[in-house]
Amino acid sequence: MAPLALTQEPAEVEPSITDTQIALGKKLFEKNCAVCHGATALGFVEAKEAFPEEDRRCYRCHRATTRYIDWLNIQDNYMFAIGDPPALRGERNLKKFGNGLNLFSYTKSTMPRYEPMRLNDSEYWAVIAYLLNLNDFDLNDILGDDALGEENAQSIILSSP
Repeated sequence: MAPLALTQEPAEVEPSITDTQIALGKKLFEKNCAVCHGATALGFVEAKEAFPEEDRRCYRCHRATTRYIDWLNIQDNYMFAIGDPPALRGERNLKKFGNGLNLFSYTKSTMPRYEPMRLNDSEYWAVIAYLLNLNDFDLNDILGDDALGEENAQSIILSSP
């Protein structure tokens, strides 16, 4: 009788710190950013496609979870025309920020437009990690075992991934 070959289940690989950060960033992006920038970060044109056809003429920032707004008593500076929120992925879309730290600073101080600084720093870093990942930055290769943060983001040059 031939001996039975024992097969060993492959060991479950723990996700890297960066992969965990990117996964959190994706969830946060879907909840806080996709309404204006689109589900896959292709911009406002994509974002409007998520609405029923009769509601695709939007020009002000709004979403189902935005706190109640009394439109009869609102002052003009409380709401704003959002224009066309840009695509956040694709060649040169993040280039104007120069590096990851500048992108974080801008995002934290201005996004989401309807409630800037809504997230905590680690959540903003996760969103930035997700955006960089969408733009083909291999953060595992760049950062090794570190999460994206203030101490290493400036070294991520956005003009040439």
